[in-house]
Amino acid sequence: EQPAKLLAEIRGVLEPGGILVIEVPNPKYCRQTADFYRGKLHSNMYPPHHLTFWSSKALQAALNSAGFKVLESGARPYPEKLQLRHSLVNDRNWPDTGFTTAAARMFHMIGRGLQLNGATLNVVAQAS
Repeated sequence: EQPAKLLAEIRGVLEPGGILVIEVPNPKYCRQTADFYRGKLHSNMYPPHHLTFWSSKALQAALNSAGFKVLESGARPYPEKLQLRHSLVNDRNWPDTGFTTAAARMFHMIGRGLQLNGATLNVVAQAS
């Protein structure tokens, strides 16, 4: 409920040079951006599971304010072929065929080519 306080507490536990790895939902994830802004995501994306959503810039600023140096930050790349295939078969009810596998590969290549964002933001930070 208090992200700045939590980061300060984590910083207090880590020795200087200690590493913190954070992964949070990405509100710009290409497959759910519109639903995010309309409030129509799956219920586990809202309180009590997720109280806040972060942009990469805001997350970096919060970490810097809490005494961390951000070493790496960015969105996870667009999902892998097997994740896409799983989603097509299980979420979209496509038949489990070679065509579905080929379609997943095609969507994967297009998504990577367009540099679409993946589902999470990932940050590696070092305690100052």
